[in-house]
Order: sequence, then C-alpha cells, then structure tokens
Amino acid sequence: MKRVSQLRDLSEDHHHGLVLARKAKRAASGPDGTVTEVWAEVEAAFKGELESHFEIEESFIGEALRAAGESQLVQRLADEHQVLRGLFMPGQGRAVDDLQRFGELLERHIRFEERELFQVAQDKLSSDELDVVAAACSKRRTELTLVIHSLCKQDPEPISTAFDEIGWNRPVAQYETYLDQQEAGDLHVLVATVEGLFAGYVTVKWETDYAPFADAGVPEIQDLNVLPQHRRGGIGTALMEAAEALVGERSSTVGIGVGMYPDYGNAQRLYVLRGYVPDGRGLTYNGRILEPMESTVNDDDLVLYFTKALVQSDDGLRESSPESTPVGRLIFRRWHHLYSRCGSGRMRAEDLRITPFSPLHQLATRKLILVGLGEHWGWIDEHINTDLEDIEASYAGGDFVLGWLGDRLVATGALIPEEEHTRRIVRMSVARRFRRQGYGHQILDHLLAIAKKAGIGRVVVETTETWDETIAFYRAYGFQIDGHRSGDVHMSLDLDQA
Repeated sequence: MKRVSQLRDLSEDHHHGLVLARKAKRAASGPDGTVTEVWAEVEAAFKGELESHFEIEESFIGEALRAAGESQLVQRLADEHQVLRGLFMPGQGRAVDDLQRFGELLERHIRFEERELFQVAQDKLSSDELDVVAAACSKRRTELTLVIHSLCKQDPEPISTAFDEIGWNRPVAQYETYLDQQEAGDLHVLVATVEGLFAGYVTVKWETDYAPFADAGVPEIQDLNVLPQHRRGGIGTALMEAAEALVGERSSTVGIGVGMYPDYGNAQRLYVLRGYVPDGRGLTYNGRILEPMESTVNDDDLVLYFTKALVQSDDGLRESSPESTPVGRLIFRRWHHLYSRCGSGRMRAEDLRITPFSPLHQLATRKLILVGLGEHWGWIDEHINTDLEDIEASYAGGDFVLGWLGDRLVATGALIPEEEHTRRIVRMSVARRFRRQGYGHQILDHLLAIAKKAGIGRVVVETTETWDETIAFYRAYGFQIDGHRSGDVHMSLDLDQA
C-alpha cells in the first residue's frame, strides 16, 4: 500500500524489524549455538532502535489518533508495545522458546501497524500532525548523545552484562577491580554511553608494565573496547580523544600497544591515523623485546608499541570537534563539555524543559512510569497503579510535572497534598537511558521550588528500603529518615531549614 512520505522512516524501520523477527524465528528452529548470538543482536536492536521507534509512535501517532477518536486502536498499540517490552525486563528468559515468541510477536505487531494503524493515521491525521512525526524520526536519526565519563561504582554490572550479551566473558569483578585501582591512582577507566546505554570503554594505565614507557614516565592507553553495534560510528575515536586529553594533563607523550594478528587490524589503522608511530624497539612478547632472528607465537602477547606526542591546549585538554572526528550517525559536542569525572556520581545534564502534565501525554507518561517499575521489580502489577489510568483526574489537587529533552519525555514527578503545610513526592521516574545524568535532580529541584513558592513547610517521600541509591539521592537534599514500615523507608525534609 502507498505510504505518505512522513511515515516512510517508520515503515523502513518495519522492514528492518521484519528481517530481525525472521532471523529470530530461524535461529529458534536452528542449531542451539546461534540462539545466544541472535538474542544479543535482538537486545541491541531493542535498546538502540525499537524502543525509540515505540516512543515516536506512542507520543506522536498514538496521542494524535486518540484525540481523533481512535482510542481502541491506540490502546492496542500500547498493549502490544508493553508485551514486547516485557520480554526485555530483568529476569525474563533467553531460551529458544523466548526467541521464537519474540519473532512471532514482533512480526504480528509490524503487520498490524502497516495494515491498520498507519493506514488510519495517514487518513485521519493532518499534514501538520504527520510532519511532527517525520521531524521526530529525523531527530532520532541525527541526535544521539555520546557521553564519556570516568568509571563509577554503578558501571561494572551494566558493562559486564553488555559483554555477556555478545558472548564475551567480562565478569563484574574485573571492573570492580578496575574501580579499586582507579581509586588508588594506578589507572583511569573512561566509559562511553550512547543515549545513556553502555557503548565502550578505554583504560589509561599511569605506570605501565612495559619497561621503556615506565622508565620514561609515559602513560599507556590500554584495553580499548567498543561494542559491535557501535563500531564505525566514531566512538573508538572519541574514547581515544578523551584518553589522550586525560594523559595530556600529566604527560606530553602517550604510549599504546597493539597486537599483530588480523583481529587487531582496525586498531592498527586507527592508531596510525591518529598519529601514533612505532617506538623503534621492534616487537615484544609478554613485555620483553624480541631479539633478532628469535621465533615466537603470534597471539595476544605479541605486541608492537607506539607513541604519540600530545599537543596541549591552555587548560591541558585536547579538543575534538565534529569537523575533525568522523562520527557517522552520531553528533558530538567538544569532548571536554561531555566528559565527567564521576565525583559524586552526578553527571552533567542538559537542562530539561519541565511542563505541567497534559492529557495529551497520558499514554507516554503512563508508559514511562510503568516501564520503570517493571525494570525495578521485574514485573508490573497494573492493578495497583490505577492512578495512572487518568492522571489528570488522579492528580487534580496536586502538581504533576513532565521533563522533556526536545520532544522526548524522559522524566516525571508529582507533589500531592498530605496534610496542612505538607506535600508528598510521588511518581518520580526517569527513563532508563537517561538515568544518572542529573535529570532526577532537575525534577526534584522543580518540585521543591513549587512547594516553597506555595508556602509549604514540609515535604515527605517514601521508597523501598533496599533501594540504597534512591535513599542516598534524597539524603543528599537533606531528607531525614523518619522510620521504616512494611519494607519502605519514610523520609521528610523541613523546607524552612533546607
């Protein structure tokens, strides 16, 4: 069927989705050895493409169709998205049957959208409404955000999980050891995330085991790793830029070693293009310089070392701009604006556009909160979240706010009356890929400002007593623990003293 131009990007996504669905079904009926590999590809596609595709459909097509009287169609869209999201909740299976089910569900869902949803959308939505959909698709393609930060205590588990999904054994303990070594000043690990999800890392070792570098005080860049789905997008280059900037604060020279067999070919080319030259000592094996005519084995321990002279800017940091860095589909700012040393764990965040809740965003708001609950608990009991069925009515006496990055809803929070001069904070939620970037702080700052302006003297909140990070989040604002009941911790903040 002929598709209007504004929906063609989403239809193209559907083509790729059908290919993925069929691949999943073939793997489920084929040799067991392919199941783990295809599951890794499926999860990468869900995090990198399907979730943002769902968000555009729900926020821009679903809301517009609901206003046009197509509530039943929109509800089916939301329900099928929720079922697909449920397959990726913590604790869900990754067996052959699960892969088969994913393929069948995704294929059936795409057929529904192409044959019913999109047909109704292009018949009932105005040209302006369809243009908004097209603009959201265009923005998604061109404005992914890369952030590079120092290894933090919350990083080891997602890094290990990401590598496990592609069949690489990188235990959590390895990165916990890196964190201990970083805190001791022996090395420094830089972690790259794209849209809040782990993409790769690189390590700077301040005192290397390679004697010529150690004797000259040359730090060494080691262990550059980028997940396969993020390669050839400029992330390896960005990590190298950040590592060189870090070394440039201490040294005018940086070193690096690279293996000699073909798997290291991309790294070899990258280092040469970045201006690295051999250190002139020839090949080494396990750190020992080989003698002339000496035989050896070409494995990971056979290494050629390179050095590079660093040009330092006034603040000791090298800068990289989009003009000098090939970035494919990614748009990067200058790296020192995106680089965070972790410190308190609160990363630099863009300013949210915070607005009062509108019924136009009922579906997207409900989805963001329920998905967050599902990620925490591994399941969702919608029967105990009835306030989300009609948010405008449920929070008529309070303040429910939404946090936006451009046209994307990324955070929520609300204040409701508790008693005279007291308000309760509820429904604090940040979309997974935007967590630990300061957006929760911005929502809480906004809610506290509302309370102070209204002359409220006390704000209370409760959370699960095992959620240490959430408790620490509120404690950082001065909230005091008032008590524990039924597995929850109850906290309060005196605004007159805050």
